[in-house]
Amino acid sequence: MVLAGGGYAGYRLLGSDDAADPQVTAARERLQGFLGAWEKGQAEQAGTYTDTPAGAKSLIASVMTNLKPSSTEITAGRGERKGDGDVRVPFTVKMRVPGVGSYGWDSEARVRQRSGKWAVEFSTSMVHPKMRPGQTLALTNAARADILDSKGKKLEAASLVGVVDDKSGKGVSGLEAHYDERLSGGKGPSKAVVVADRNSGQAVRTLSAEKSTEGRPVKTTIDPRVQRAAADALSGVKKTAAIVAVDPRNGHILAAANQPGGMNRALEGRYPPGSTFKVVTTAALLDRGVRPADAAPCPKFAHVNGQRFENQNQFVLPEGSTFKDAFAQSCNTYFVGARGKLSDTALRDTAQAFGIGGGWDVGAKTYNGGVPANTSDNDKAGAVIGQG
Repeated sequence: MVLAGGGYAGYRLLGSDDAADPQVTAARERLQGFLGAWEKGQAEQAGTYTDTPAGAKSLIASVMTNLKPSSTEITAGRGERKGDGDVRVPFTVKMRVPGVGSYGWDSEARVRQRSGKWAVEFSTSMVHPKMRPGQTLALTNAARADILDSKGKKLEAASLVGVVDDKSGKGVSGLEAHYDERLSGGKGPSKAVVVADRNSGQAVRTLSAEKSTEGRPVKTTIDPRVQRAAADALSGVKKTAAIVAVDPRNGHILAAANQPGGMNRALEGRYPPGSTFKVVTTAALLDRGVRPADAAPCPKFAHVNGQRFENQNQFVLPEGSTFKDAFAQSCNTYFVGARGKLSDTALRDTAQAFGIGGGWDVGAKTYNGGVPANTSDNDKAGAVIGQG
């Protein structure tokens, strides 16, 4: 065995019954040079043993580049003379192809003598009998089932659907990864060897065995109309943004859109919630005895150990404003000032009651939030307004 090109390449010349025929012996020696170079991925060298060096080099290079076999072994059979200067030799190709496993085929080479020199008569079908001129061997991902929207149509939401890796044929992100086994049909080849048109790359015939079990589609709750509206709403937005639409009647996720695309920040992003968290802070304060009608001062600034907090656009609420008013107007300085009414674990415990940080299974990878216990007065001041 000879180690070459990152894989194992072996060559055997079998049989000696034809040793008495010098033409067969000479022809097989010439073929041996061609097959040995092919095994090692030396396309240019292989071409020199043929009657069409450029064509042989091009096709052998294409096949080996496309299939990227980890090992190649080509075994020649006994040769047979068909006429003076005309010898036919069968051979078998065996490869280990990533994503496919073992793949092999039988073919036959014609070696002819011209002006006293032997050369392999090169043709596309000699490389593989199922190929025709203008074709090559290539890999394609094994058939996968579709991810569907709530109407049963193919889901059009790239960052939610995710990506299938071209090399492995496996889902590596989004729903494609989460449901890889179901969509792909489980264990088995993730790739297939095909005959492909060299110009278009279009597969024209599948050669290797496919999975015995077909993949099953995954139907989501995404409403295509709502999903389009969410995507349109983010179109042209310059900032990083995301939209999630949920049906409050049943918890169904109707849309999940991201700007820019790629990362599914709508479900996996980790960001401070900002003033929406005041719902949790308000619940914690109510639970600890604060009443909606209680006085709620809302100055322009609040200071905590030298750190300044302010309201949006530095607004203030008039004297006599209540807790109800401070909540309705989202007054940061009031909530910062009320932090002393809450223990270091109050926000964490109340957030958990709202489901933040819980074990949510929505059918996709998600970040479910987290509110740790407060570690300092400044930490709590930031946390009550959804920062820090």
